[in-house]
Amino acid sequence: GKMALPRSYVGHRFCQQFKGAGPNVEMFLDLHCPFSKKAYDRMKEVIAHYGEERVQFTMINWIQPWHPQATWLHQASIAAGLCEERAFWRVTDFFYAHQEEYRDEPMADVSRNQFFGKLKSIAQELSVDAEQFEKQFNGADVIQHIKWQQKYGRQNGIHASPTVMINGLVAGQVSSSWTLDQWKELLDPLVA
Repeated sequence: GKMALPRSYVGHRFCQQFKGAGPNVEMFLDLHCPFSKKAYDRMKEVIAHYGEERVQFTMINWIQPWHPQATWLHQASIAAGLCEERAFWRVTDFFYAHQEEYRDEPMADVSRNQFFGKLKSIAQELSVDAEQFEKQFNGADVIQHIKWQQKYGRQNGIHASPTVMINGLVAGQVSSSWTLDQWKELLDPLVA
C-alpha cells in the first residue's frame, strides 16, 4: 500500500530564529538512552555558543527497541508537540532531566495505564492541555509521526542513538562524549 506523505519535514526544529544559512544538525535521539541525553545536553551548549540564528538543531525521535519505555516517552513528547509545537521541547527537556526515573527497574511493575497517568500529569505540569494531550497520545497522528521518523532514519541507514547528520550527511565522527571545542572545530567552517 501507499504510505501517507508528511505535509512538512518530519523532524522537530529547535531554533526558531535560524536564517537557513549554516549547519542543520540533525540528531537521532532516544529519550531513554543515556548517550542521547549527553548529546542533547551538549547540543544546547552548542546552540548557546553560536546563537539560534546561525545553527539549526533538529531532533528525530529515534526509538531503540531495547529501551522498552522509549516508545511511550516519545509518544508523549510528540503528542505534546501536536498540542503546541514548543511543548515538544519542554517535555523532551523534562524526560532527559528525569531519565533515571524511567529505567527498567523503577518501571518494572508499572502498567501502561499507570504510566500514561504519570505522563498526562507531567504534560499538565508543563502547561499542555490534559484533554488535548490524551486525545493526541491515543490518536493516529502520533503513531504516524513515529512511522515517518522511523522511515526517515531507515532510509538514511541510521542504527544507533545518537547519530548526527550535518546538512543531510551522516557525520560518523561525532560522539556523545564530544566537548564544545570538538563541536566548534566541526561547525566553525560551516557557520555563516
